Amino acid sequence: MTDAIRPLIAGNWKMNGLRSSQAEFDAMREGAAAVAAKADLLVCPPAILIASLATREARPIETVLFAVGLTAAAVLLFVKALALPVPIWPGWF
Repeated sequence: MTDAIRPLIAGNWKMNGLRSSQAEFDAMREGAAAVAAKADLLVCPPAILIASLATREARPIETVLFAVGLTAAAVLLFVKALALPVPIWPGWF
């Protein structure tokens, strides 16, 4: 039994995505129905928007907590575990 390889269409949102881009994301999702039958689709939003794009409800508290958790994890990984000289606070602060 051999499975055919399906193409993957991926889009990287970069860090310029905003919460107000929800309408654009919904339009992409609605327009993707015809393509989804022929290929796998992947959208890579910024990490701080994942929680807010997962539901149509505005969830600012959960989004902020998620962003704080990711920041703490990054500090622990890069500054503490890997001992990289990454500044935590800006020099002017």
